[in-house]
Amino acid sequence: MQLISYITSVADIPKVAAYVKPGDVIAFNNLGENISKGEINHVAIVTKVENGEIFYSGHSTIRNNASLEKVLTRDGYRGGLYFIHIKYE
Repeated sequence: MQLISYITSVADIPKVAAYVKPGDVIAFNNLGENISKGEINHVAIVTKVENGEIFYSGHSTIRNNASLEKVLTRDGYRGGLYFIHIKYE
């Protein structure tokens, strides 16, 4: 397992998109749910990266190839995002 990046602003998503690949894990640290900084309270899977935009699928609210930036902007997300690459050899 390799941590690719940790960001705290939705505006930083395009900056990390070059390093994120389909199959990577997005771990959410949503501070709006009485979660401390660094705690993970949700995960999703990257489904594609296209033109600096990261798409993902998740299950709490059904999301299939949803734009991470658009969803988090619309929802007023505040917190951090970990991007994690799972490497199997």
